[in-house]
Amino acid sequence: MDYRPIIAYLAMLVLYRLSEMAAMVWVGSWRRRPKWEWTVPLVVGSFLLILIAPVLECLYRGTRPSLMAYASGGFFFLLAILFRTRGHLDLRRGFSMAVERVDGQPLVDTGLYRHIRHPLYLGTLCLFVACPMFLAARLSWVLTFLGFLAVYVRIRKEERFLAEQMTGYKDYMTRTWALIPKVY
Repeated sequence: MDYRPIIAYLAMLVLYRLSEMAAMVWVGSWRRRPKWEWTVPLVVGSFLLILIAPVLECLYRGTRPSLMAYASGGFFFLLAILFRTRGHLDLRRGFSMAVERVDGQPLVDTGLYRHIRHPLYLGTLCLFVACPMFLAARLSWVLTFLGFLAVYVRIRKEERFLAEQMTGYKDYMTRTWALIPKVY
């Protein structure tokens, strides 16, 4: 068994995590402990399954991903890093894993948030695509689809909450797209 694909995959995950952690430490949102609410385990559970399943599938099937799988998966890893890191920097201290409003947090509509309402979720979705793509893990795409559904549920809940709790959010929703301009 050639473990180089898995080592490269793990290196990409470490790069992803370190860049996100650095951004969170920089803006001061790293140590925040959110209140518990049901969408946290839904998204975090999907996230963990999507990270682990491609490795298990690669080990079990013993396949070696093609150069195209590495390149396209790597591209989505880089997009995930970009959206997650820049999203944290733009949001500043307003990040929370739970659907809640951080005290004193104003509406952020600059940086990536000028164009889309959820760059952090877009980064998560890019990671969800990168994981099975990088290791050419065909069966893991089922979990990716379920992860997309979990994020969609989370976005809907968060937008309802923010529309009720944050002044100007309803207007902001009319001016921006949720994830991808001109698509959704």
